[in-house]
Formats: sequence, structure tokens, C-alpha cells
Amino acid sequence: MLTSLVLRASSMSTLTTLSLKENPNLAFMDLDSCTALKKLCIEGCAAMTSLEGLKTLTDLTYLKVQNTPGFTGSWLSAAAEAKGDREERSNFPGALEELDIDDVSVLCVPICNEHEKALLLLPASLQQLKFDRFKHLLSLPAELESLTSLQILSLDKCQHINSLPAGGLPASLKSMDVYRCSRELNAICRDLRRVHKIHLTIDGTQEEE
Repeated sequence: MLTSLVLRASSMSTLTTLSLKENPNLAFMDLDSCTALKKLCIEGCAAMTSLEGLKTLTDLTYLKVQNTPGFTGSWLSAAAEAKGDREERSNFPGALEELDIDDVSVLCVPICNEHEKALLLLPASLQQLKFDRFKHLLSLPAELESLTSLQILSLDKCQHINSLPAGGLPASLKSMDVYRCSRELNAICRDLRRVHKIHLTIDGTQEEE
């Protein structure tokens, strides 16, 4: 029964990909030595309450987290701490390009007493973002426009989203994939495509120019 994982061997400093799946008893994980990690996937670790070493993942480009609710608190704590550290402010998580996570609170919950949106702690380098099965989400976070490098936005089975952020979507956006969402959102996205000429796919069908 694996309850904790500490990766401290010298060989871990060259590890670029790490995938940890279906470890329901794992409560603690330390990634401090994984300084070269580029891809991280954590799935099915429902008991995880603490992750350390996240600030060392300055080269991380791909992050996927599913069914691991304890991850979000550690991630936001590391991001907020790095933001307050002048030397680390521009490093974590500066290289992240793709985020696939099933906990929307990583995008829009208050941080400590500052009441800042967690989305603002994500790097401007993020290029791809997917909202998957957020059945109770009524709208996209207003701070989405702060992701100035975002190119691909996917909305999958988010049936109650019926509007886009008031401030609009990032001008960098090139493609949207909308699947099994509301008719209202489909219509709004079609209007958006006419104005911004983005590549739009709805329910698997590419919208014509």
C-alpha cells in the first residue's frame, strides 16, 4: 500500500515525463528533485493531501490532473508563494503550455486574503486549456482574457455555460472545440467565429467559413 512517494535519487534530475495513476492511498508526494520535468500526469490519487517541490517544475509544459482533489491546494499555494518571491516570480510555472484538470477551482478561487483569481497565477505562456464535464459551471472565468498566449480552448460536456466572459477571449485564440454544450453557447461561438475568424468545431463538425 503506497502512501507516500519521495523522488530524491540523483537520476530524477534528468526525468522529463512522470505519470502516476490509480494510487488511491497515496497521500504525500515530493517532486523536489524533478527539476527537468516537462510532462506530469496524476490521476486517481483521491487521498493525496500534500505535494511538495512543485516550485522546482519550472520547465513543465504539460500538466494533467484527474480525480486528485488534493492537488489544487498545493499547486495554488506554490504559485502564490512563487508570485511573492522576487527571484522565483517569473519562473513558476512559466513554461506551462497545456493544462488538463478536472478541478475548476484551480482557475477561479480566492487566494489567501488577497482575493485574487487563481487564473491569474497561471502563466501567460499557456497555449491550450480544456474544460471537461463541468456540469455546474454557468460561465467561463472572466480572467480568461489574461492568458495572452492561449491558442486552443476546448469545452466538453459543459451543458450550463451559456455565455462567454464579458471581457472577451484572448486575441491569441485560434481554435475552439465545443462538444455537447448548450445551444446558447453554440450560437455565441458561431457569432464569435464570424468576427474573429477562429477555427470552430461544434459536436465534432467543423463550422464552415
